[in-house]
Amino acid sequence: MWVELPLLDKELVPVYDLTVVAIDLGDPSLTGTAQVIVHLLDENEFRPVFDQEAYHGFVPENAALLSPVLTVNTSDLDYMENSTSVFSIVAGNNRTMFGIDSSSGQLYVAGNLDYEDMSEYYLVVMARDSGPISTQLSSEVNVSVTVTDINDNIPTFLDSNFVSAVQEDAPPLTPLIVLEAFDEDSGANAEISFALDPLGDNKFFIVDPQTGLLSLSPNTSLDYEIQQTYEFIAIATDSGIPPLSSNTTVTIAIEDVNDNAPIFEFALVDASVVENSAPGQSVVYVTATDADSGENAELSYDIMRQIENESDCYSTCQTPDDVCTSFPTTSDSTASSSFVVHNQSGLVTTTFPLDREERESHLLVVQATDSGRETRLSGLTCLLVTVVD
Repeated sequence: MWVELPLLDKELVPVYDLTVVAIDLGDPSLTGTAQVIVHLLDENEFRPVFDQEAYHGFVPENAALLSPVLTVNTSDLDYMENSTSVFSIVAGNNRTMFGIDSSSGQLYVAGNLDYEDMSEYYLVVMARDSGPISTQLSSEVNVSVTVTDINDNIPTFLDSNFVSAVQEDAPPLTPLIVLEAFDEDSGANAEISFALDPLGDNKFFIVDPQTGLLSLSPNTSLDYEIQQTYEFIAIATDSGIPPLSSNTTVTIAIEDVNDNAPIFEFALVDASVVENSAPGQSVVYVTATDADSGENAELSYDIMRQIENESDCYSTCQTPDDVCTSFPTTSDSTASSSFVVHNQSGLVTTTFPLDREERESHLLVVQATDSGRETRLSGLTCLLVTVVD
Protein backbone atom coordinates (compact mmCIF):
# COMPACT_ATOMS: atom_id res chain seq x y z
CA MET A 1 0.00 0.00 0.00
CA TRP A 2 1.35 3.39 -1.01
CA VAL A 3 1.01 6.41 1.19
CA GLU A 4 1.27 9.77 -0.58
CA LEU A 5 3.44 12.23 1.36
CA PRO A 6 3.55 16.03 0.98
CA LEU A 7 6.48 17.67 -0.89
CA LEU A 8 9.65 17.02 1.04
CA ASP A 9 11.46 20.04 2.45
CA LYS A 10 14.51 19.48 4.62
CA GLU A 11 14.29 23.03 5.87
CA LEU A 12 10.79 22.24 7.27
CA VAL A 13 11.12 18.57 8.30
CA PRO A 14 14.68 17.32 8.13
CA VAL A 15 13.95 13.84 9.60
CA TYR A 16 10.96 11.52 9.34
CA ASP A 17 10.38 8.81 12.02
CA LEU A 18 8.07 6.22 10.45
CA THR A 19 6.43 3.01 11.80
CA VAL A 20 5.72 0.42 9.13
CA VAL A 21 3.00 -2.18 9.89
CA ALA A 22 2.69 -5.44 7.92
CA ILE A 23 -0.67 -7.40 8.12
CA ASP A 24 -1.11 -10.92 6.70
CA LEU A 25 -4.35 -12.21 5.24
CA GLY A 26 -4.77 -15.23 7.53
CA ASP A 27 -7.57 -15.79 9.89
CA PRO A 28 -6.99 -14.49 12.33
CA SER A 29 -4.59 -12.01 10.67
CA LEU A 30 -1.25 -11.38 12.24
CA THR A 31 0.78 -8.20 12.15
CA GLY A 32 4.37 -7.11 12.42
CA THR A 33 5.87 -3.59 12.81
CA ALA A 34 9.16 -1.93 12.00
CA GLN A 35 10.52 1.59 12.72
CA VAL A 36 11.97 3.45 9.75
CA ILE A 37 13.89 6.74 10.20
CA VAL A 38 14.32 8.79 7.02
CA HIS A 39 16.92 11.61 6.91
CA LEU A 40 16.36 14.02 4.06
CA LEU A 41 19.43 15.13 2.13
CA ASP A 42 19.74 18.89 1.64
CA GLU A 43 19.46 20.38 -1.82
CA ASN A 44 21.37 23.67 -2.31
CA GLU A 45 18.43 25.87 -3.12
CA PHE A 46 18.99 29.06 -1.09
CA ARG A 47 21.44 31.89 -1.66
CA PRO A 48 23.40 33.49 1.18
CA VAL A 49 21.64 36.62 2.48
CA PHE A 50 23.63 39.55 3.94
CA ASP A 51 22.28 41.00 7.15
CA GLN A 52 22.56 44.55 5.72
CA GLU A 53 21.69 45.97 2.35
CA ALA A 54 25.03 47.80 2.30
CA TYR A 55 27.97 48.33 4.64
CA HIS A 56 29.95 51.45 5.47
CA GLY A 57 33.10 51.54 7.57
CA PHE A 58 35.70 54.08 8.71
CA VAL A 59 39.44 53.64 9.10
CA PRO A 60 42.19 56.19 9.91
CA GLU A 61 44.78 56.68 7.21
CA ASN A 62 47.58 55.54 9.54
CA ALA A 63 45.89 52.20 10.34
CA ALA A 64 48.38 49.34 10.55
CA LEU A 65 48.24 46.43 8.14
CA LEU A 66 45.60 43.83 9.10
CA SER A 67 43.66 46.39 11.15
CA PRO A 68 39.95 45.39 11.10
CA VAL A 69 37.52 47.70 9.34
CA LEU A 70 34.15 45.92 9.54
CA THR A 71 32.58 42.45 9.30
CA VAL A 72 29.94 41.34 6.83
CA ASN A 73 27.53 38.60 7.94
CA THR A 74 25.23 36.28 6.01
CA SER A 75 22.58 33.67 6.69
CA ASP A 76 21.61 30.70 4.50
CA LEU A 77 18.52 28.52 4.98
CA ASP A 78 20.31 25.50 3.62
CA TYR A 79 22.18 22.99 5.78
CA MET A 80 25.77 22.12 6.43
CA GLU A 81 28.15 23.08 3.66
CA ASN A 82 25.27 24.44 1.62
CA SER A 83 24.82 27.12 4.29
CA THR A 84 28.50 27.94 4.86
CA SER A 85 29.54 31.18 3.13
CA VAL A 86 32.95 31.94 1.67
CA PHE A 87 33.70 35.68 1.33
CA SER A 88 35.76 37.51 -1.27
CA ILE A 89 36.18 41.02 -2.68
CA VAL A 90 35.16 40.94 -6.32
CA ALA A 91 35.28 44.64 -7.35
CA GLY A 92 36.71 48.01 -6.32
CA ASN A 93 39.94 46.69 -4.84
CA ASN A 94 42.26 47.24 -7.78
CA ARG A 95 44.89 48.79 -5.53
CA THR A 96 44.63 45.92 -3.04
CA MET A 97 44.18 48.23 -0.10
CA PHE A 98 41.81 45.83 1.65
CA GLY A 99 41.47 42.11 2.25
CA ILE A 100 38.70 39.97 3.67
CA ASP A 101 38.80 36.83 5.79
CA SER A 102 37.08 34.22 3.62
CA SER A 103 35.54 32.49 6.63
CA SER A 104 34.59 35.26 9.07
CA GLY A 105 33.81 38.03 6.58
CA GLN A 106 36.06 40.49 8.43
CA LEU A 107 37.35 43.26 6.14
CA TYR A 108 40.87 44.43 7.04
CA VAL A 109 43.56 46.86 5.88
CA ALA A 110 45.98 45.31 3.38
CA GLY A 111 47.82 48.38 2.05
CA ASN A 112 49.23 51.75 3.06
CA LEU A 113 46.30 54.13 3.15
CA ASP A 114 46.71 57.85 2.49
CA TYR A 115 43.77 60.21 2.96
CA GLU A 116 45.38 62.80 0.69
CA ASP A 117 45.71 60.17 -2.06
CA MET A 118 42.23 58.59 -1.75
CA SER A 119 39.66 59.07 0.97
CA GLU A 120 36.81 56.82 -0.23
CA TYR A 121 36.80 53.21 -1.43
CA TYR A 122 33.82 51.40 -2.92
CA LEU A 123 34.05 47.62 -2.83
CA VAL A 124 31.80 44.72 -3.83
CA VAL A 125 31.92 41.69 -1.52
CA MET A 126 30.59 38.32 -2.62
CA ALA A 127 29.38 35.53 -0.33
CA ARG A 128 29.34 32.10 -2.00
CA ASP A 129 28.02 28.97 -0.30
CA SER A 130 30.07 25.78 -0.09
CA GLY A 131 27.74 23.41 -1.88
CA PRO A 132 28.84 21.28 -4.80
CA ILE A 133 30.50 23.42 -7.43
CA SER A 134 27.73 22.78 -9.91
CA THR A 135 25.08 24.01 -7.49
CA GLN A 136 26.91 26.79 -5.62
CA LEU A 137 24.91 29.98 -5.09
CA SER A 138 26.18 33.48 -4.22
CA SER A 139 25.14 37.01 -3.34
CA GLU A 140 26.91 40.37 -3.49
CA VAL A 141 26.80 43.49 -1.35
CA ASN A 142 28.27 47.01 -1.67
CA VAL A 143 30.83 48.02 0.96
CA SER A 144 32.11 51.60 1.22
CA VAL A 145 35.09 52.56 3.34
CA THR A 146 35.92 56.13 4.38
CA VAL A 147 39.56 56.85 5.15
CA THR A 148 39.71 59.48 7.88
CA ASP A 149 42.40 62.15 7.95
CA ILE A 150 45.07 62.38 10.60
CA ASN A 151 47.38 65.33 11.08
CA ASP A 152 50.34 63.93 9.18
CA ASN A 153 51.21 66.91 6.96
CA ILE A 154 52.90 70.07 8.17
CA PRO A 155 51.84 73.45 6.77
CA THR A 156 53.97 74.43 3.80
CA PHE A 157 54.82 78.01 2.87
CA LEU A 158 54.70 78.82 -0.83
CA ASP A 159 58.14 80.43 -0.56
CA SER A 160 61.17 79.76 1.59
CA ASN A 161 61.90 83.49 1.77
CA PHE A 162 59.23 86.16 1.41
CA VAL A 163 60.69 89.50 0.32
CA SER A 164 59.08 92.92 0.36
CA ALA A 165 60.07 96.57 0.56
CA VAL A 166 58.60 99.61 2.25
CA GLN A 167 59.55 103.27 2.43
CA GLU A 168 60.87 104.42 5.76
CA ASP A 169 58.10 107.00 6.12
CA ALA A 170 55.24 104.55 5.46
CA PRO A 171 52.38 105.00 7.96
CA PRO A 172 51.49 102.41 10.62
CA LEU A 173 49.47 99.38 9.45
CA THR A 174 50.71 99.69 5.87
CA PRO A 175 50.19 96.23 4.25
CA LEU A 176 53.39 94.64 2.95
CA ILE A 177 52.96 91.05 1.77
CA VAL A 178 50.74 87.99 2.28
CA LEU A 179 52.54 84.99 3.75
CA GLU A 180 50.82 82.15 1.90
CA ALA A 181 50.88 78.54 3.12
CA PHE A 182 48.87 75.37 2.54
CA ASP A 183 48.29 72.08 4.35
CA GLU A 184 47.44 68.83 2.52
CA ASP A 185 45.36 67.57 5.44
CA SER A 186 41.67 68.40 5.82
CA GLY A 187 39.33 69.98 8.33
CA ALA A 188 40.96 71.35 11.45
CA ASN A 189 44.19 69.62 10.44
CA ALA A 190 44.39 72.02 7.48
CA GLU A 191 43.37 75.21 9.28
CA ILE A 192 46.49 77.39 9.46
CA SER A 193 47.29 80.27 11.77
CA PHE A 194 50.24 82.62 11.30
CA ALA A 195 52.58 84.20 13.82
CA LEU A 196 55.97 85.89 13.98
CA ASP A 197 58.84 84.46 15.96
CA PRO A 198 58.70 86.39 19.26
CA LEU A 199 62.50 86.40 19.42
CA GLY A 200 62.91 87.83 15.92
CA ASP A 201 63.82 91.31 14.73
CA ASN A 202 60.20 92.15 13.95
CA LYS A 203 59.04 94.72 16.51
CA PHE A 204 57.76 97.02 13.76
CA PHE A 205 55.69 94.31 12.03
CA ILE A 206 52.50 92.36 12.68
CA VAL A 207 50.81 89.45 10.87
CA ASP A 208 47.12 88.65 10.67
CA PRO A 209 46.83 85.15 12.21
CA GLN A 210 44.06 84.09 9.79
CA THR A 211 45.07 85.66 6.46
CA GLY A 212 48.86 85.82 6.83
CA LEU A 213 48.88 89.51 5.80
CA LEU A 214 52.08 91.12 7.05
CA SER A 215 51.78 94.83 7.88
CA LEU A 216 53.60 97.56 9.71
CA SER A 217 52.74 97.64 13.40
CA PRO A 218 50.77 100.49 14.99
CA ASN A 219 53.94 101.72 16.72
CA THR A 220 56.22 101.43 13.71
CA SER A 221 59.25 103.71 13.61
CA LEU A 222 61.29 102.84 10.57
CA ASP A 223 64.46 104.78 9.80
CA TYR A 224 66.60 103.85 6.84
CA GLU A 225 69.57 105.62 8.36
CA ILE A 226 69.39 103.31 11.41
CA GLN A 227 68.48 99.99 9.77
CA GLN A 228 68.07 99.16 6.10
CA THR A 229 66.87 95.54 6.31
CA TYR A 230 64.79 93.43 8.68
CA GLU A 231 64.94 89.64 8.53
CA PHE A 232 62.86 87.43 10.79
CA ILE A 233 60.99 84.13 11.00
CA ALA A 234 57.28 83.62 10.34
CA ILE A 235 55.51 80.49 11.63
CA ALA A 236 52.52 78.62 10.18
CA THR A 237 50.74 76.24 12.59
CA ASP A 238 47.80 73.94 11.83
CA SER A 239 44.94 73.18 14.23
CA GLY A 240 45.47 69.44 14.45
CA ILE A 241 46.12 67.45 17.60
CA PRO A 242 48.97 67.67 18.12
CA PRO A 243 49.50 70.79 15.98
CA LEU A 244 52.25 70.82 13.37
CA SER A 245 54.14 73.90 12.20
CA SER A 246 56.78 75.13 9.77
CA ASN A 247 58.86 78.28 9.34
CA THR A 248 59.82 80.66 6.58
CA THR A 249 62.14 83.65 6.40
CA VAL A 250 60.78 87.14 5.81
CA THR A 251 63.04 89.90 4.50
CA ILE A 252 61.82 93.48 4.48
CA ALA A 253 64.00 96.09 2.76
CA ILE A 254 63.58 99.65 3.99
CA GLU A 255 63.65 102.19 1.19
CA ASP A 256 65.22 105.56 1.77
CA VAL A 257 63.19 108.76 1.52
CA ASN A 258 64.74 112.18 1.35
CA ASP A 259 64.29 113.11 4.98
CA ASN A 260 67.78 114.36 5.82
CA ALA A 261 69.21 117.70 4.69
CA PRO A 262 72.90 118.00 3.83
CA ILE A 263 75.02 118.96 6.84
CA PHE A 264 78.30 120.86 6.84
CA GLU A 265 80.73 119.99 9.60
CA PHE A 266 81.21 123.64 10.58
CA ALA A 267 78.88 126.61 10.45
CA LEU A 268 81.82 128.87 9.60
CA VAL A 269 84.84 127.85 7.51
CA ASP A 270 88.03 129.98 7.53
CA ALA A 271 90.31 130.07 4.50
CA SER A 272 92.84 132.41 2.93
CA VAL A 273 94.19 133.25 -0.50
CA VAL A 274 97.21 135.27 -1.61
CA GLU A 275 96.32 138.48 -3.40
CA ASN A 276 96.94 138.68 -7.10
CA SER A 277 96.83 134.87 -7.41
CA ALA A 278 96.02 133.69 -10.88
CA PRO A 279 92.39 132.92 -11.70
CA GLY A 280 91.45 129.36 -10.70
CA GLN A 281 93.53 129.45 -7.54
CA SER A 282 92.27 126.78 -5.14
CA VAL A 283 91.02 128.19 -1.86
CA VAL A 284 89.38 125.41 0.16
CA TYR A 285 87.07 122.44 -0.07
CA VAL A 286 83.69 122.97 1.52
CA THR A 287 81.97 119.59 1.78
CA ALA A 288 78.80 118.35 3.41
CA THR A 289 77.40 114.94 4.22
CA ASP A 290 73.88 113.57 3.82
CA ALA A 291 72.58 110.65 5.92
CA ASP A 292 70.28 109.53 3.10
CA SER A 293 71.35 107.21 0.29
CA GLY A 294 71.44 107.08 -3.48
CA GLU A 295 70.20 110.19 -5.22
CA ASN A 296 69.04 111.54 -1.90
CA ALA A 297 72.68 111.75 -0.80
CA GLU A 298 74.18 113.05 -4.05
CA LEU A 299 75.12 116.68 -3.39
CA SER A 300 75.74 119.73 -5.52
CA TYR A 301 77.32 122.98 -4.30
CA ASP A 302 76.59 126.64 -5.02
CA ILE A 303 77.78 129.98 -3.68
CA MET A 304 74.53 131.63 -2.75
CA ARG A 305 75.60 135.14 -1.77
CA GLN A 306 78.21 137.34 -0.21
CA ILE A 307 77.30 138.92 3.12
CA GLU A 308 78.94 141.72 5.02
CA ASN A 309 78.66 140.81 8.66
CA GLU A 310 79.70 137.60 10.34
CA SER A 311 76.67 137.90 12.63
CA ASP A 312 74.47 137.56 9.55
CA CYS A 313 76.17 134.27 8.89
CA TYR A 314 75.40 133.02 12.39
CA SER A 315 71.79 134.10 12.10
CA THR A 316 71.59 131.93 9.02
CA CYS A 317 73.57 129.09 10.56
CA GLN A 318 72.31 129.65 14.11
CA THR A 319 75.51 129.24 16.17
CA PRO A 320 79.16 128.64 15.27
CA ASP A 321 78.95 125.09 16.61
CA ASP A 322 75.63 124.20 15.06
CA VAL A 323 74.67 123.02 11.61
CA CYS A 324 73.13 125.35 9.11
CA THR A 325 69.42 125.57 8.53
CA SER A 326 67.75 124.91 5.20
CA PHE A 327 67.88 127.70 2.68
CA PRO A 328 66.03 128.22 -0.64
CA THR A 329 67.82 126.51 -3.49
CA THR A 330 67.43 129.40 -5.97
CA SER A 331 70.77 131.11 -6.57
CA ASP A 332 70.95 134.74 -5.44
CA SER A 333 71.84 137.22 -8.17
CA THR A 334 74.03 139.07 -5.64
CA ALA A 335 76.36 136.13 -5.12
CA SER A 336 80.01 137.07 -5.28
CA SER A 337 81.62 136.78 -8.68
CA SER A 338 85.10 136.64 -7.14
CA PHE A 339 84.79 132.95 -6.33
CA VAL A 340 83.26 129.88 -7.79
CA VAL A 341 82.60 126.46 -6.26
CA HIS A 342 82.87 123.18 -8.17
CA ASN A 343 79.37 121.77 -8.40
CA GLN A 344 80.33 118.24 -7.32
CA SER A 345 83.59 118.41 -5.37
CA GLY A 346 82.93 121.56 -3.34
CA LEU A 347 86.34 123.07 -4.26
CA VAL A 348 86.22 126.86 -4.05
CA THR A 349 88.50 128.70 -6.49
CA THR A 350 89.06 132.33 -7.51
CA THR A 351 87.69 133.73 -10.75
CA PHE A 352 90.22 136.60 -11.05
CA PRO A 353 93.15 138.08 -9.07
CA LEU A 354 92.11 139.61 -5.74
CA ASP A 355 93.40 142.91 -4.36
CA ARG A 356 93.83 143.05 -0.57
CA GLU A 357 93.85 146.82 -0.58
CA GLU A 358 90.45 146.77 -2.27
CA ARG A 359 88.93 144.12 0.05
CA GLU A 360 90.64 142.25 2.89
CA SER A 361 88.06 139.47 3.26
CA HIS A 362 85.04 137.90 1.65
CA LEU A 363 82.21 136.28 3.59
CA LEU A 364 80.28 133.83 1.41
CA VAL A 365 77.23 131.64 1.96
CA VAL A 366 77.75 128.20 0.39
CA GLN A 367 74.81 125.85 -0.15
CA ALA A 368 74.81 122.07 -0.57
CA THR A 369 71.68 120.60 -2.18
CA ASP A 370 70.80 116.92 -2.50
CA SER A 371 69.32 115.29 -5.61
CA GLY A 372 66.07 113.97 -4.21
CA ARG A 373 63.46 113.45 -6.92
CA GLU A 374 60.30 114.60 -5.20
CA THR A 375 61.81 116.93 -2.61
CA ARG A 376 65.26 118.48 -2.56
CA LEU A 377 66.79 119.53 0.73
CA SER A 378 69.73 121.82 1.29
CA GLY A 379 72.14 122.95 4.00
CA LEU A 380 74.32 126.05 4.37
CA THR A 381 77.69 127.05 5.67
CA CYS A 382 79.58 130.36 5.76
CA LEU A 383 83.02 130.67 4.17
CA LEU A 384 85.31 133.47 5.34
CA VAL A 385 88.14 134.00 2.84
CA THR A 386 90.94 136.33 3.98
CA VAL A 387 93.09 137.93 1.28
CA VAL A 388 96.75 138.00 2.40
CA ASP A 389 99.79 139.88 1.08
